[in-house]
Amino acid sequence: MTADTGAPGTNASALAELNRESGVLLPPPWYLNLALLTAVCVAISVLSLWLRPVWLAVVGLGLVSALVAASYEAYTRGGYWLDFLAPLVGTLVYLQGAHWLRRRRLRSAFGQYVSPEVMDQVLRTGAPLGGEVRRVSVLMSDLRGFTTLSERLPPQIVSEMMNDYFTAMVDVILARRGLVQDFIGDAIMAVYGAPLHDPDHCWHAACTAVEMHAALESLNRRWEAEGRGPLAMGIAVHTGEAFAGTLGAPRKKKYAVLGDTVNLTSRMEGLNRDLGTGILISGAALAVLKDRVVVRDRGSVTVKGRREPVEIFELLSLKEG
Repeated sequence: MTADTGAPGTNASALAELNRESGVLLPPPWYLNLALLTAVCVAISVLSLWLRPVWLAVVGLGLVSALVAASYEAYTRGGYWLDFLAPLVGTLVYLQGAHWLRRRRLRSAFGQYVSPEVMDQVLRTGAPLGGEVRRVSVLMSDLRGFTTLSERLPPQIVSEMMNDYFTAMVDVILARRGLVQDFIGDAIMAVYGAPLHDPDHCWHAACTAVEMHAALESLNRRWEAEGRGPLAMGIAVHTGEAFAGTLGAPRKKKYAVLGDTVNLTSRMEGLNRDLGTGILISGAALAVLKDRVVVRDRGSVTVKGRREPVEIFELLSLKEG
């Protein structure tokens, strides 16, 4: 009997060399492959909660590289074939599925309320939608004379007019990077500076107000030619901090902006009727716009829900295009 004087490491190396020379690669136990696949998928799932898509892809590439290195090490040391293809395919499928699901959820949440360019930027940058306090500009508009018009014209005609009106107004809002948050009857609420950061959000809101009036004038000319009569509109623009994020119940959620800034804008819009104005902006908005607009001072007013008076100005025109 010949004694085996070789060290365990030497025997393992000899076995590995024998396996390689014979062309036989020993597969590891099935449960090892399954455990490896599960570990990689769980790791990617957990990391996706904290990492942005770009960094998640980098980490995923690192994990795949580690698997390839481990497979090579298993081959050189023991002649085993470590299956790294299944974890790789599983990781790629998971990343692609998560990316597709995220895009679908975002588009269903507010894809119809922002321009395609803004939507694409949200998808690329991964803008935070869970909730944050940020500085925004809010625009509120409301029609004048709609009740009288509804009493005078058939419902079908009124419906056609409102569809034309909302289409024209939404086109203007989206063109200026606004988010259409709500339709309340014939009123519209739009937000600028959320969900994406926009350093010129106040200017975009002011431009929207002027362009909405121009769009309504164009509609009025057509409506009057058809014997349907004109409509008037009041708009208010205010700038301030607000909570922006996804709100609602588990079965129905939406991205929205809430806070005193929104409430004050609504109160300001109602002053258009009393003052006979078309567009009102707050002192806070004027402080941002400065000499880019032409305004008329309308004094300080006390609005419901606020102790301190609010400075308001009538927006007459823009000094820039």
